[in-house]
Amino acid sequence: MSYAASAFLLTGETIDVTAGRMGFRYFGRSPELGPIEILITDVPGIVFSGDLESSDGLPDYDQKSSPLKKVNGENLNAYTFKTRNAQHGLINAFKEKGQEVFESDIKHHERFLMELGIRGGIWLEGDAKVKDGRAVFKNPRIKPYEVKTDFRIASIDIENGVNIDSLFSIAIHMKGCGPERKKVLMLDD
Repeated sequence: MSYAASAFLLTGETIDVTAGRMGFRYFGRSPELGPIEILITDVPGIVFSGDLESSDGLPDYDQKSSPLKKVNGENLNAYTFKTRNAQHGLINAFKEKGQEVFESDIKHHERFLMELGIRGGIWLEGDAKVKDGRAVFKNPRIKPYEVKTDFRIASIDIENGVNIDSLFSIAIHMKGCGPERKKVLMLDD
């Protein structure tokens, strides 16, 4: 089914989608749809460095000139790759040659959102299937959007003995986006 809705992204990860191809998975909450999952497939990763003299034995990558420069004025190239194996191979090759690698510490799923100007709130359009109580989108169109949504908030307090291996109680207080619940679980003789 096709949807257009706002959502707030809560978490994301870089994953291997198929045959070693990188992709991104995000989880969030939509005021219109409730819990959502977004899968973005086949997006290349990127790092920056100087010239790589030899690519012998390295996994596939593309090298392009970049407008970026090091502080000393040296040009940097953009190296893109489609697998995490290629990423690790490239980074190791640069390090073995004593070359600096820039922005390899930025998570690819976070860079993807940053380059779109997304800081949490999104507008998404695309087809979704309902799975395990959430709308799951594959490669939807997304853009930044100001969104307000309710979240389910839980506070958990665990009481245990300091010098002994024992659990006394667990208290849970949940509210927002559903009925408020308070529960105390206690161990007793």
